[in-house]
Amino acid sequence: MNYKCKNEIFFCFYEFDQEISDLLVVKIFVLLSKYYPGFEVSMSDFYNVNENTDWRNVVLNSNSFFLGYTTVFRINVPLYYQKNESEIEQIFIDEGISIFYGVEDTTGRNSLGVDFYANLYTNEIYKWEDSKKIPIDQSLAAPKNRIIMTDFLKELEVLLDGEVTESLSPFYLSEEHIHKYGIKDAAVKLPG
Repeated sequence: MNYKCKNEIFFCFYEFDQEISDLLVVKIFVLLSKYYPGFEVSMSDFYNVNENTDWRNVVLNSNSFFLGYTTVFRINVPLYYQKNESEIEQIFIDEGISIFYGVEDTTGRNSLGVDFYANLYTNEIYKWEDSKKIPIDQSLAAPKNRIIMTDFLKELEVLLDGEVTESLSPFYLSEEHIHKYGIKDAAVKLPG
């Protein structure tokens, strides 16, 4: 069963000089499979979205990964979820990560952005039940998800031979709860 979350939790933006090539996209997919095994992907150009499929099918059946000015990959990823005080499981999050790439307007350099959507990175999340906000403990699962996010983003920076030029969590986490490669251990959701 897949879960869908559309709250942007964390965003990271890279600029780099190497050419955006099909080979680079394949390398990014291989890196994703290291940290998010079994992920599925769909491609879009912001307007037309292909169906989700195993990333290897995209690699084998695509003539090119460049769909226009900006190409977007919407990625279903496995993340850890804490079911109760002692048990965690992996669940798939529909479009849990979005990666887009193109040419940066102001600098002319190649750019790649990575968005993370599911809030399974903080130690406490909430659900609404009968108009009441109910806390759900994620103190066992969230640290695993944060480590995977950070390790993936660090390795992606090396792969791109670029640099993170922007990291933020708009409307979700305060600036002191994030760092260049992800979310800090003490992070809590902003009120609201």
